[in-house]
Amino acid sequence: SIARELIQNGHEVLLVDKGYVGTSGVTAPEGGLFDPDVAFDASDHDYLQGSKALDLTKSFTVSVWADPTAYGGAVLSQSGSADSGILLIPTTTGWQFSLNTGAGTAWSFDTVTGGTVHLGTWAHLTATYDKTTGVMNLYVDDVFVNSGNHTAPTTGASGTFQLGDALNASARTDYYSGELARVRTWTGSVVPPAQPYTPAGYHPAVTPPRILDTRSS
Repeated sequence: SIARELIQNGHEVLLVDKGYVGTSGVTAPEGGLFDPDVAFDASDHDYLQGSKALDLTKSFTVSVWADPTAYGGAVLSQSGSADSGILLIPTTTGWQFSLNTGAGTAWSFDTVTGGTVHLGTWAHLTATYDKTTGVMNLYVDDVFVNSGNHTAPTTGASGTFQLGDALNASARTDYYSGELARVRTWTGSVVPPAQPYTPAGYHPAVTPPRILDTRSS
């Protein structure tokens, strides 16, 4: 299935086996960088969802490859009773990682933003939270881009883990447009091993140096 190719946790257990389902508009493009990945269209209100994947009262790590075609949609989230407990969103000011200050009963977040979102380009995103230090970190293409403070709630949002949308005031919203691949979760605040860079990764071209021969003839 589409989800089976996409979602796995740090122990390589496929989350689709926990009952992941998706809307009919979600597709699985083949022949690209990830074969297949999954594609979402915000205009069709596409999403995938399954059971809880993160314990937001403890330390955790989540990573995903994302290729957005528009700003503003939630790459991933995990629902509370009325609002999302975690959000990862491409914005015009950078990648945004947010953690709800409560159990997902209100739209209240601690947020860090970093890196640059390039539409139509794959990016490897890693978000971590360390409960002991109260620090949330964001990495883009395995490079640290920002950190912030967050106090883990006593009760965290423990509803469905979502790909492609969020929950706000008990309504599904923030639909994502683009493609996703290799969503993984870990228990504990860890930085996963470096991932292979994509052909579209940011490796600035270096102009070959010009050497001036100053020797006397």
